[in-house]
Amino acid sequence: MAEPGEKVLFSIWYTTNDSTATYRASVIPRIDDKPTGEYIEVFSNTSDGEWRELSLIYTARARVNSLSFNIKPLNTHKHARIWLDDVIISKLPVSKLSFLDNENVVINKSGEDAPE
Repeated sequence: MAEPGEKVLFSIWYTTNDSTATYRASVIPRIDDKPTGEYIEVFSNTSDGEWRELSLIYTARARVNSLSFNIKPLNTHKHARIWLDDVIISKLPVSKLSFLDNENVVINKSGEDAPE
């Protein structure tokens, strides 16, 4: 697990079919197996068949002993499909964050804690 203040990158490439869909990606920190907040990004289907990268950054807090990364469907048509590839979970030094400013979706870039 990361030390308090360290940044952890959760990154995944995705594409979808053209059926109507919305998805929620989240990082959930846990202390003693209990959720302690959530970092969320909601995204919709790509419909153009292109692959896109979704990146979430979590700033580690004290006593967090595990993290989970989830992608869940919301308001999704029964024929909607999502394909996922190239999952990355990695600690980041602060100096490396600038590369994420390209065309990626980034949440919690400021390093603020999620609401309790």
